Amino acid sequence: MNVSGNAVEKKILSLKTQYKRELNKLKTKYRAGLDGITHSNWYAFEYLHFLKDVNGPQPRTNSLLITQTENKLDEGITVENANRKEPILSFSQRQSQPRCTLKRKYNTQFGTFNLLKGASNAIIDRQKKDSFSIFGETVASELRDIKDRRELLILKKEIMDLIFETKYRILEPENIISQPHFEED
Repeated sequence: MNVSGNAVEKKILSLKTQYKRELNKLKTKYRAGLDGITHSNWYAFEYLHFLKDVNGPQPRTNSLLITQTENKLDEGITVENANRKEPILSFSQRQSQPRCTLKRKYNTQFGTFNLLKGASNAIIDRQKKDSFSIFGETVASELRDIKDRRELLILKKEIMDLIFETKYRILEPENIISQPHFEED
């Protein structure tokens, strides 16, 4: 057969993809309650059931055994390639290099910065509160506990009256002009 290895790999990948697609269609129909449909119309579906667990977990292997085997194999092989400028890596060297992923990496520094910024703003806001703000929040909390609407209105009015009377007493000595008191004859 005059077929390249790349073409074979491409075809296998295509078949795996189509099989997974058909399998997902059947699962979706089963979940939807369409029990009458239990098989695929694709001609190769029945023959490719062995691909169902292809991406499953790989069995553990002893890395020391693999390294020793690789070293024995590497000793007997000599590769000369004048056109290639990069060194040829053995299996164990390739395993130690990190894989290149296509997924976007989450920028943790940006998230940490936003978290710290929010925390510092909360601390600054808490420091800005003076004794009056704290007292006001306490009074508001107590007012929320009162369930009777009529009593709540009366209490609010009395608080505002007390504030008004206090302000008025503070202003009273400055603004009062003594007027002569007239007596009626």
